[in-house]
Amino acid sequence: MRSIPYMNKNRFIMAMFAMLAAPTNHSLGDVVYKKVSTLKVNPREDEAAMVSMPNLPEPESGTFRIVKVQTSDNGLTVLIDGGLNRGMLPGTVLKAQRPYISPIGVSEFIPVALLKTLEVRETYTLAEVMTNGSLDSQVHFSDYPGLMVGDRAIPETINIAPRTQLLPSVSIAYRNLFVDPKNNPGSFELTGEGRKLLLDRAEVFTQIRAPLLLIEAYTDSHGDRAANQMESYQRALSIRQTLIDELGFDADRIVAIGMGEAESPQNANLPGAEDEARRVVIKVKTLPEGE
Repeated sequence: MRSIPYMNKNRFIMAMFAMLAAPTNHSLGDVVYKKVSTLKVNPREDEAAMVSMPNLPEPESGTFRIVKVQTSDNGLTVLIDGGLNRGMLPGTVLKAQRPYISPIGVSEFIPVALLKTLEVRETYTLAEVMTNGSLDSQVHFSDYPGLMVGDRAIPETINIAPRTQLLPSVSIAYRNLFVDPKNNPGSFELTGEGRKLLLDRAEVFTQIRAPLLLIEAYTDSHGDRAANQMESYQRALSIRQTLIDELGFDADRIVAIGMGEAESPQNANLPGAEDEARRVVIKVKTLPEGE
């Protein structure tokens, strides 16, 4: 059998090597590197042809993956591998994180950026980078602490406190309501100005549906305690009847209470303390849940 000439032998080996390497883009020993297709965003509505994404691992439930980071006029824009099909909404704030394993083997996710979604498509989302890098990422990823392809993104959890309704409360001094209450404690007649003031201040209670409306009347500590108790009760009854007659309050939901000397000012001898003590308070009584 004739031997292959040296030159032809070299050509034969090179041809065989080319045939083996042709299916791939690069080869190095037994390791083969293939080019990853670039990301393409098509403005058409044809979602199927919009994005060609690299073959990244499937994200965990409730998380998303960063598949492209691009510089724009307004900073950094990122492409996220999930859209309406996974419940993403415009304006959503997301935390970008990167996995890290400590020297003692503890696995954790380090925050690297804060994102906000701009446009949400069926299968992907465009977001802006609000903050890029963090103190933690600078310590753990000193070579590149900023956002990278492959980082995961998690929507920020917003805790909304239960809505608390601020219930109104109105306090009016006797002298602004009744005819000479100081010198004539047995008269419970409202003055014209006092009636108008009462109706103006109580108008706020017509805007809410209150389980109960309390009319509490107070006195100072001067005089007989029992007499003060009776005076306060009569004044509360007078206010109650006026609200029923003039504003149409439900008589079954408005209660008059004579508080007497209860809750008198601590400094009863100071100027103005008497007016502070001799007063009518109108407020809403809330019922326990379930009633």
